[in-house]
Amino acid sequence: MGKQVLILHVGMPKTGSSALQSMLYRNQDVLAQQGFKYGDIDGNTAMPKQQYLKNELFQNRFIRTSDILGRVPKCGLILSCEGLTNHLYDFTSEALTEFRQLISGFNSKIFVVLRSPKDWARSYYKQAVINPSIKRVGFYACAQTFSEFVQLPRIKQLMAHRTLLDDLRCGFGADSLITADYHGDWLQVFSDLIGVSPEHWDGITQVNESPPDWLIEILRQVNVFDLSEPRRLAWKAVLQGFAKTNHVTLRKAYKKQVAGNIELEREVLDSLVPSADDGFDLSPETLMDFLAFAR
Repeated sequence: MGKQVLILHVGMPKTGSSALQSMLYRNQDVLAQQGFKYGDIDGNTAMPKQQYLKNELFQNRFIRTSDILGRVPKCGLILSCEGLTNHLYDFTSEALTEFRQLISGFNSKIFVVLRSPKDWARSYYKQAVINPSIKRVGFYACAQTFSEFVQLPRIKQLMAHRTLLDDLRCGFGADSLITADYHGDWLQVFSDLIGVSPEHWDGITQVNESPPDWLIEILRQVNVFDLSEPRRLAWKAVLQGFAKTNHVTLRKAYKKQVAGNIELEREVLDSLVPSADDGFDLSPETLMDFLAFAR
């Protein structure tokens, strides 16, 4: 009898991970027909994923991970967390060794979606500007320009695909590593991996729409002031009210703040200036319209 299959979708971030996670969660009956289970999700995240994988790797204490691996169905288990790539270089060697031991009894397959480095970096930069500040990720709530951002050591590591793939294989101890192109038919590659024809899925849609470049430039200039997270949330709510994007984090900020009377920092408003750097252009006209809305 062969080993049970473990498919570990590790991202990368900004390569359709949220769309894949939502599809897997909605189509658990399709997975069951193939003998696969989509692992128990973390209830503290916006997307239906196994965020506890990343958290327990940081803690080197695998409680939920051990439990879910102990309940694998006859054919296999699928786990998804783009943070496994995003934080690969933050995990200790001891934690990675423990994780490799946990999955050593499985036929483990890493699934990675790659995007052209420059295109990926622009998308990830937007996330870095929007995200709340996190101590272990020094570039969240980013105030750097895009040109400065792509020179950060961590961003260079994540853009170096050949080395990154080797490090993923070694770090997580997978038996095989399957890559797919974000700009190509990555869904077909994943479907082939588990033996499901793509037409059997109950649709896959873009979950997180990219916000406009000018909005990112406004928020980047706001981030220079190192405001508290509640104050940054207020700014994101006002930006969402003005731009009306379909971005998950911005919509959540707006929903949380909409009932309140938001007053933005006058000195920050007065400091905003037009920009035409790095392609994240903020025209005088757009800035004038935003300032009129915000005030």
